[in-house]
Amino acid sequence: APDDGRAAAVRAEFGWPADVPVVGLFGQLLPHKGHATLIDAAPAIRAAVPGTRFVFVGALENPPYEADLRRRLADAGLSDAFTFTGWRTDVPHLMRAVD
Repeated sequence: APDDGRAAAVRAEFGWPADVPVVGLFGQLLPHKGHATLIDAAPAIRAAVPGTRFVFVGALENPPYEADLRRRLADAGLSDAFTFTGWRTDVPHLMRAVD
């Protein structure tokens, strides 16, 4: 079961301070999962809540799609705001760690 201690450890692993909101999208890196939609929404989210961070949690099984997402992030100046975790065994703790 996820707990606050393990969630805090996940936040520390990725360098997310406790007072910084983190938005997570969980699922394989596939186009129909909505990753591009979150990237498009990120500037408005960060305008409303400065410093918000974002994380994509899920298997990175589609290299061309991942490259496209990373290119979109770079073009938008958002590369530092997003983390790609790849496949994880501690998803419940990651879910507890995000806002």
